[in-house]
Amino acid sequence: MEYHIRKAQGSVIIHQLDELLVQSKLEGFRFVQRLVDEFAEGRNRFDQPGESLYVCYADSRIVGICGVNRMPANDGIRVGRVRRFYVSPAYRRLGVGRKLMQALLADAAGTFDELQLRTDSIAADRFYRSLGFARVCDREEITHFIRIVK
Repeated sequence: MEYHIRKAQGSVIIHQLDELLVQSKLEGFRFVQRLVDEFAEGRNRFDQPGESLYVCYADSRIVGICGVNRMPANDGIRVGRVRRFYVSPAYRRLGVGRKLMQALLADAAGTFDELQLRTDSIAADRFYRSLGFARVCDREEITHFIRIVK
C-alpha cells in the first residue's frame, strides 16, 4: 500500500480525524482528543511560524498524524516540540510513523536547531531512538531530543 504525507489544511483535517480519535481512545491515549480540542478552542492550530501538522493518508483515510510547535528559544537555540504523534494500530510497523517523522524532520531543518518530545512508551522510545533522537533522563518535561543538522 502506498502512503502519502501532507501538511494539514486547517480545520478540514480536524473534521477527518474521527476514526483516529476512536482508535486512540480505545487504546487509552488522549493525543488525538487533545489535538481536536485545542484546535477547536484556538489554543493550538499549528499555525505559528515554523509550526506544522502532518497527516498520513492510505487511500483517502488518515492513518497517522504528527505536529511540531515552536517553543521559546533556550540559550539562543530554536526549539520545536513534537506533539500529537499517533498512528492507527493497523498501520504501525509499516513505515507510516517513520514517513511522518522524516517529513517533519526535513521541514524542521530550516526552522529549528533542536526538536524535543515527551513519551512514556517503551515502543515509542525505541522508535524515536531509531530515528536518531537521544534519550533525556534528567528533565521531567522532555524524554527525547534531536539536534537538527542543516
